[in-house]
Amino acid sequence: MHEPFASVWLLDSGCSNHMTENKNLVANFNQSVKTEVKLGIDKTVEVDGKGVVNISTKQGEPETISDVYYAPSLKHNLISVGQLTQKGYRVIFQNQECAIYDKPPRKQLIAKVQMTRNKLFPLIMNYSGQVSSFLVACSDDYRFGTFDLDTYTFLVLRLLHRK
Repeated sequence: MHEPFASVWLLDSGCSNHMTENKNLVANFNQSVKTEVKLGIDKTVEVDGKGVVNISTKQGEPETISDVYYAPSLKHNLISVGQLTQKGYRVIFQNQECAIYDKPPRKQLIAKVQMTRNKLFPLIMNYSGQVSSFLVACSDDYRFGTFDLDTYTFLVLRLLHRK
């Protein structure tokens, strides 16, 4: 059994692709995909591969986040709202919340995320014991900026304590 850990993903309406800086989260890794992505802060990051991230919803349903770029110089994992809607998911921002619904025919709620004080929508995906498998949850504790080990450890312990 693997040690439990959590990974924060920011829902980003300006992001063109799902991206992670953690290669260990990516299954079915295709290292031949090489490109550059320009971030909103006018910075370019190298993409060194692409794959999928397998998750479980709060209801325990398996889901796959496909076409996830591996960009080792990123500071935060990003979920592209545009990519979600392009694949048929429904994403609704309303009353300081973001709700993500499965694509038809299921259409069930996959995740609901509260907006933080600094107007971010962070998902915490908990490692569930298999490579690249996570449980979707949300956190109101995420602070934008340097995500240091102490804060990360606190979020993980708090999330595990809630279970």
